[in-house]
Amino acid sequence: MNDSDGALVSSGRSRTFQPHKGEVRVANGGVLARGVMTVSGARALGLILSLVQVKMAVTYLGPTGYGLLITATLFVNSFGAWTELGMGNVVVRRVSGRGMELGRQVGLTMAVSLLTVVPLVAVANIAGALMYADQPPVRLGIAILSLGLVANSWATCFNPVAQVHSRFGHYAAADLVGRVSSLIVIGLAIMLDLGLMWFFVAQLMVPLGQMIAMTRLGRLIGAFRPVWQWGEMRALVRETLPMTYIAAVGVLYFTVDGVMLSKLSTTEQVGAYGLAYKTVGTFTIVSSSIASVLAARFASDAAASGAAFAETIKNALKAVLYFAAPLSVLVWGLAPDLITFIGSREMVSIASRPLGIVALGVAIGMVTAVISAALIADYQQRTLTILNTINLLINITGNFILIPQYGASGAAMALIVSEVSGLLVCIVLMTRKYGACLPAAMLLKLIPALGLSAITEHFVQGNWAVRIMAVGLAYLAGLVLFRVVQWSEVRSVLRPGQGPTGVE
Repeated sequence: MNDSDGALVSSGRSRTFQPHKGEVRVANGGVLARGVMTVSGARALGLILSLVQVKMAVTYLGPTGYGLLITATLFVNSFGAWTELGMGNVVVRRVSGRGMELGRQVGLTMAVSLLTVVPLVAVANIAGALMYADQPPVRLGIAILSLGLVANSWATCFNPVAQVHSRFGHYAAADLVGRVSSLIVIGLAIMLDLGLMWFFVAQLMVPLGQMIAMTRLGRLIGAFRPVWQWGEMRALVRETLPMTYIAAVGVLYFTVDGVMLSKLSTTEQVGAYGLAYKTVGTFTIVSSSIASVLAARFASDAAASGAAFAETIKNALKAVLYFAAPLSVLVWGLAPDLITFIGSREMVSIASRPLGIVALGVAIGMVTAVISAALIADYQQRTLTILNTINLLINITGNFILIPQYGASGAAMALIVSEVSGLLVCIVLMTRKYGACLPAAMLLKLIPALGLSAITEHFVQGNWAVRIMAVGLAYLAGLVLFRVVQWSEVRSVLRPGQGPTGVE
């Protein structure tokens, strides 16, 4: 290890990584630009691999088998927030905003994770056995997929390392390794006709790949070890609790629809909703990439200047709106073609309408996610806790009312209602404290660009690939023609942060 990487020091009963003074800092503009491109590019490739897996699974398993796969996956995913507990955001905020030692903070997260993950796996399996007592394939899937909670718990301990040190290549590789491994297992399962169980195993490959890649990153940066300091662990958990709750509610928010569908509707409807969300939900890689890459920047600007922080929020929102706006409008007309291509013609009748509705919900959620990440960096997590709780209750209530009559479409409509209410409250919170952060002028310019795309979608008929390409080119032409993209703003959001760790 080079001297510039830091030094190993003794801390209590464990050796932790101690960076040299001034080394841990918010990345400069070039590094942030590369980070956004690396993470987004890798996740886009992961999106393609994921969609290939969906196609193979739907074709091989059919609507019922795919519904069983989605049921078990969503149920285990509902426990996913408790593997990380939101500690990564706290660590980034402590290190980037307050200059605390990265190695020690990561060591504390390791210790807390090791204490909580075993009870979490046990609870997931017991709850699954009780809830799906009449569905043995789902119980088997839950037993297999719950092992991924262990892998995810360990992998996420190293997320702050990637974010603080701007090692986004490893961060991106973590996702790709798992998805490639998963695709290989699915291919073997189909070739050898191994059945549903091996599709569960394939899903497990994703967190295992992430664990391997992120552990490798940790070894390259320093000798990170669990720090068993009970007082500091309790302090970390106390600071983390609001974000833990936010993360848990957020995960439940996106999994409760499928879980409730599995009890209030049919397995086929679960599969339809799962296919719809898989098709467009993967576009959340854009908002999650922006939030991940700018996490340290948000914390730095929040600690330094309200005006700088507000400008960063505005430009981050512009970046996510480039993708969220067309997703919300253009998927409706392409839904049957997308379902045929990504799933199967057999699924078109039950999944096309949910796809169009879910696309709008995902687009709204992408914007809300970026605002929420910024608010957390400025210690607004308690308010977000209340907001997310209300949204979850709205979503659950909407599911109870709409699913029995409308199935997957009802679940998607409930998602829309809760997403809209959440976004409106987030905008009010943001505007009240930071002023006009919403890029209103850009939104007005986007309308004619979207209109041009919608007209193209209406008049271009025939092959679905030609239609999608034409619509995409029309949208890009609209961005240029109506001067929606301002490169000065792109450079602004990628400049170095102004907080204590942003100074070279």
